[in-house]
Amino acid sequence: MQGAIAEARGEHAAAELRLGEAEAIWRRLLVGTARGDLFASSLADLGRPPVGGLVEPAVELGRVLADRACMLAALGREDEARACAIEALEIGDAVAFDGYRSQLGSLSTTRKKGPHARL
Repeated sequence: MQGAIAEARGEHAAAELRLGEAEAIWRRLLVGTARGDLFASSLADLGRPPVGGLVEPAVELGRVLADRACMLAALGREDEARACAIEALEIGDAVAFDGYRSQLGSLSTTRKKGPHARL
């Protein structure tokens, strides 16, 4: 959220920093966490099942990467933007989530099978 706010203000360096921080956090949460473990930890923390659903680190990482891809493209950093877009789409494919696909437009015209095929 802070990255989006900074970008809207034209503070591109701050936006990139915040998006990088968010990406690192979601990657850390994603490593080695099974979906059942996320539910169990929510149940243990709250004492009851969550009402609104679970936060899925893979989906959130994909969202951050999609936001970052759009920001980088706007700054003319096409290669970096394309790499973020491709990874975001691979994550979306792996977890069957299409929510940010339209946001990426033509940034990912060439896609290769990447490391997220097994998420």
